[in-house]
Order: sequence, then C-alpha cells, then structure tokens
Amino acid sequence: METPDNGQSFGQLLRVHRSRADLTQQELADFSTVSVRAIRDLEHDRVRQPRKDTVHLLADALRLNERGRMELLAVAGRMGGHAYGLSGPHAVPSPPPTPCTPTLGRRDEADALALTLAAPGRRLVTVTGLPGVGKSRFAAEVARSYHQSSGSPVLWAAGSGGDLRMPSVGVRGGLADLVERAVDCLFGSLVTADVELGGVDGLARAVGDRPALLVLDAPRPRALNGTALAHLLGECTELRVLVVGPRPHGEHGEQVFPLAPLSPEAAVDVLMWHMGDTRLSPASSGGDIAYLAEICLLLDRLPGALVSAASWLTLYDPATLVTCLREDPLPFLTPLTGGSGLVGTLQSALSSCTPTEETVLDLLCTTPEGERADALARVGGLALADCGRALNDLIVRGLVRRDRDGGETRVHPLNLVRILRSTRADLVPAMRAPVRAA
Repeated sequence: METPDNGQSFGQLLRVHRSRADLTQQELADFSTVSVRAIRDLEHDRVRQPRKDTVHLLADALRLNERGRMELLAVAGRMGGHAYGLSGPHAVPSPPPTPCTPTLGRRDEADALALTLAAPGRRLVTVTGLPGVGKSRFAAEVARSYHQSSGSPVLWAAGSGGDLRMPSVGVRGGLADLVERAVDCLFGSLVTADVELGGVDGLARAVGDRPALLVLDAPRPRALNGTALAHLLGECTELRVLVVGPRPHGEHGEQVFPLAPLSPEAAVDVLMWHMGDTRLSPASSGGDIAYLAEICLLLDRLPGALVSAASWLTLYDPATLVTCLREDPLPFLTPLTGGSGLVGTLQSALSSCTPTEETVLDLLCTTPEGERADALARVGGLALADCGRALNDLIVRGLVRRDRDGGETRVHPLNLVRILRSTRADLVPAMRAPVRAA
C-alpha cells in the first residue's frame, strides 16, 4: 500500500481502501453513515480536509487495522505535503505580535485577564469597548502575558491594529493560512455539511490537545458562528479563544471584559510619549501638566484620541489646544498629519443603538454629573429591567461609563459621545433633566 510519504492524497487512499474492501460508494455510505455525496467529493479531492470524526466513521466501515487507520488520519491532516502543527518535529513557532509602542497603564489588567484565560472553564473571553480605547493593543498584551507565563503558542487572526508588528508564522500554505481559513469558517454562515467545517478542522488538527491561545482581533464584521466555535473548542480541549470586538457575541460560556478608558495618570503618560521630541518636554512646567491632564479628560482618556492630540501639540501649546477642545473636540480626533480619525467609527458605534438605548443616552447627555440607574429609569418612564439592560449594553460597548462615588453608583456618557449626539439634527433640543435621586 502507498503511504502518505509517497504523496498520495486522501481521496486516492480512500479509493484504494474501498476497492480492497470490495464496497461501492453507496455501500460505504450505508455502513459509515457518511453521505454518498461526501464520499464522492472526498474521493475526487474536492474536499482535502475531512473532519476527524468523518475519517473515523470511514475507517470503522472499512474495518481498517490500526496502521491503516493512522495512515488515513495522517493523510487527512496533511496540507501541501507538510504537517503544520504546534508540537512534534514539524512544530511551527507561534509567538504573539510585538507592540510598536510601550504598554502604559494596562499591564496589571492584562496580567489578570491572562490568568483568567488560564483558569479551568474560562475558554472564551471577549474584550469589548469603544473605538480608540485600545482593544487590539490590550489583547496583544494579554497574549504576551499568557505566552510568557504558560509557554503556549498564540495564533493571531489580524484585524486593524496598526500598532502591532505581526510575527512570521511560516510560509504561505502554513499555519497563517490555517488560521485564515478557520476565521472564514468561524465567521461564516450556518454550518450544514461536513465541507463547511473544513477550515476549523484544519486548525484543530494543527492545535490538537496542546494548550494554545487563538486571538480573533475583529477579523470579520459578521457574528461568530456558534456551531463552528463549539466544534473547534470541542476538538481542541486546551484551546482558549480571545475575541476583540465592539460587543459580545452571546455564545455559551463567553466572559465579557469591557475595556475602560485609561487611568488619568496613564493617559498623561501616553500623551507625553506620543509627543516625543516634537516640542520641549512639558515635565518642567506644572501648568503644562495640568493642561495635558485636561486634554486627556476632554478626550475621555481614549488612547486613539490621545495619539491624534499629540500630533496637534506639535503646532499648538497645551493651553491653546485645551481651549479648542472645550469648544469642539471633533476636528482634533484626526491627526494633524492626516489619516483616519475616530469620528467615523464613533458615529458608527452610536448608530447601532436601539430605541431604548437612544432614550437612555439622550437623558444622560443632559446630566454631566451622571445619574443613578433607578432615577434614570423613573425619569425616562422605563421599566427597571429594560433600563438596566440598555445601560449594561451601553457600558459593555464603552459608550457609557460607571463610577462609584461615596458608595453611590452613577452612570455617565463619555464626553465625545455627548458631543457627537449634540450634533445630530434629530436630537431633541429640550429634554427634561432627570430629577436627582434622594
């Protein structure tokens, strides 16, 4: 019998075994419960990566011995004549991406989330938040911490994180392509046949039972395919998945991690770092530091907005920029040097609000000092449950923040959210301010 080392395809090997067993395709389908169409596609190499359970069903129906079964499984797991895996003689190194800028103010959070991912039962975590809050950059720090503490490989499905330097993970047709095909399947349509799980199965064979972290950095606009995700997690019992996106996917076992804006101290550090040597350091001027802190506050301490502000500080001094931001921060959300700004992505995030969320946001925008959730529901004429769900979704997406002051929890819209909503032509100009709760 020919072996996988002779370049035999899965379809060729399957035909050999079926002929030796003196079975027709229909008989093999009857004995294995695999459809005739699937067997025909396999034998004609239209499907080169059959599912593992499909291979086992066929091997059982063909009554293969252990050697024949292992050969069939080996050919099913081969891609382009090479086995790409995360262990064994053909192991492909897979470190996390390297950030182009230092981590400021997020390291403790990242280390804590990495420990959460390593805990039993915590296999799916979604990092959510507003555009510009630094979700991709934060996910890279989580992956770095997870990789360093466990030695586990990181598989990164790249999104739009421009601050990351992606590692080389093999030639075309290797591990990078496996991840890309798995992403196509994970964000594809409803799975209805063996063929449609091929992308996930290819990655599952590469990962096997080894601990690994798969990071889905907003690679597709569609929702996660729950069937494909469950299949991947079932095949790879030690795999963890970290998803980056604007909102949760609602999958079973998903833990949501809303990424908050930077702390006041970290925000100033980020702003000063990006200023670099473009002007004299403001560190010697207490007045400059105070203005920089106000710039961070007016821009909600969003890293993406602070990068833009740093470019404007090459032209205007901090006091002048503060005056501009107080009047209208939106023009300064695009870097002075050009490129994409945050206004469009922030408007897109706001456009997906439900009517109840619209009502809650409109009420909150009239109360700069914030409001209690129960008072907000009362003034808006909303049921407590409906108001709570709307607020939770707004908080998870980063449009609203929650603060505890003096033992009382209040919710506030971000300053940029308030400004963007005030520019809407259809915003009701005079809304009754919520009554302060006793």
